[in-house]
Amino acid sequence: MHAFLTACTQRKRFTPSPFLRARNLTGGALQDVLGAWKGRLAEVGSSSRAKDLYCGRSFVEATKAAQIAKADLHIVSAGLGLIHFEQPVPSYDLTVSKGSPDYILGKLDDDKTESEWWGALGGARALHELF
Repeated sequence: MHAFLTACTQRKRFTPSPFLRARNLTGGALQDVLGAWKGRLAEVGSSSRAKDLYCGRSFVEATKAAQIAKADLHIVSAGLGLIHFEQPVPSYDLTVSKGSPDYILGKLDDDKTESEWWGALGGARALHELF
């Protein structure tokens, strides 16, 4: 089975609760902020499948391409890690894009990079397992 990857999108069909907005996390060390984020995700639970949460032209095109190729679509998410498009997920706001009020790296005490956040979230390991 082949796999396609696409990035998550800031545009989502469902409005997240304030509890799942990175802007409402307390700042601190990477492991502390990540632990708080994962705790919130576990507490809220899922509200839809990933394919029903994300929207926007690039996401729609990636979904179509995966269907045509008969491939599994996986989403690279700064808030959830690597997720399968059928996976149940909550609606959330967390990004590694500067300028957003939900910019997670702005919550970290030390100068951490997007790849360090991604690795701590488990994304690098998940990509390795997928491929």
